[in-house]
Amino acid sequence: MTEKANSKNRQAYPLNQILYGPPGTGKTFNTVNKAIEIIENRVVRDDEDRKELKEKFEEYKAAGQIEFVTFHQSYGYEEFMEGIKAETKDDNISYEVKSGIFKKLCETASAEKHILQDLEDLDFNNFFKIGEILETKRGKKFKILEIDEDITFEHENGTTKSTAYRKTILEHLKDVKKMTDEKYYSSQVYMARKIYKQLNLEDNTNKNYILIIDEINRGNISKIFGELITLIEDGKRVGGDEELKITLPYSNESFGVPNNLYIIGTMNTADRSIAPIDTALRRRFIFEEMVPKPELLSDDISGIDLQKLLEAINTRIEYLYDRDHTIGHSYLMDVGTLDDLRFAFKNKIIPLLAEYFYEDFENINLVLNDNGFIKSKKDNDKYLSNITNRLSGKTIYQISDSEWKAQDFIKIYENSADEEVSNS
Repeated sequence: MTEKANSKNRQAYPLNQILYGPPGTGKTFNTVNKAIEIIENRVVRDDEDRKELKEKFEEYKAAGQIEFVTFHQSYGYEEFMEGIKAETKDDNISYEVKSGIFKKLCETASAEKHILQDLEDLDFNNFFKIGEILETKRGKKFKILEIDEDITFEHENGTTKSTAYRKTILEHLKDVKKMTDEKYYSSQVYMARKIYKQLNLEDNTNKNYILIIDEINRGNISKIFGELITLIEDGKRVGGDEELKITLPYSNESFGVPNNLYIIGTMNTADRSIAPIDTALRRRFIFEEMVPKPELLSDDISGIDLQKLLEAINTRIEYLYDRDHTIGHSYLMDVGTLDDLRFAFKNKIIPLLAEYFYEDFENINLVLNDNGFIKSKKDNDKYLSNITNRLSGKTIYQISDSEWKAQDFIKIYENSADEEVSNS
């Protein structure tokens, strides 16, 4: 039996893992690195060219080794595993069982070429023509003379006739090593290799496959995974110590999850739109926390230290709310000018804070250290006199529309309390 190429990988990489953390910490960004590491069985260095990594990622996607899906609240078992879909053709409606993204990937990852029994009726006329001249990798030429149950051919000098026996060719077809190792160059192996390539009988069990599930916690896990939640466990995978297969509800097929299929999920900890993550999911996945990394940011944009800026904001958010709602470094990664920083705050960071604190601008003002970005709204006081005369202590806030200066951003991380002490 052929040794699986991914046997070492399973020692280094978990079959099921979730990257979790607040928004902007690079969870989806890092799924690219994780996928390439698993497929190529290596560590992706921090200094590797991002463009090249992304191109490799897209190549593996195009080759079918990586699939990407985003969960949402209406996503179901039918899209993920299998379901009955209605199709209309010539005004007639038919219902067919259609495989979902997970089932298709499992089937691809499980495909082996040890299928000699399926090739007994192979018609050689579909692959060769009488008179056709073939040439091996080492330049050895031969011509097809007759195609029947076996194949008769003659060598380049035209004096020696030989027979490629059907049984031998079929035996070669199931030999993984001879089909992938160019040192085997005999005429019969060459014929088998030509058939092999045309039939696309690649042994996928020697490769690793990746399913990336973005926003995994936004889906209804029980609804989407169903009985699969047990099958994805390490020991329950095909080939595991406690291998488990089930009969699928729609197709009635026997199904198991291959051990060369890896699941990488991402989870936004700030997403409170759903119930807490399913306990069954927690038990079957390894969780890796992705945290904000201020050290990746510039320390001098028009005199503004973005590292201190993000650290100060997140320290206050964690105190006022929790660490799950801190802000990731990616919100400021592309900031190169003061105008970029203004844009990031007006269009990304302040709207995010407003969502976190449910439009409680008093808390937002505390997070920004009362730097002037948030101001009280007084223009419409004349319409509120009948209310404010009876109710006191409420202030309405709005985002200031003035041109924010560098010093306004610096004030976010300046410790004014220390300054007052030092000035006294």
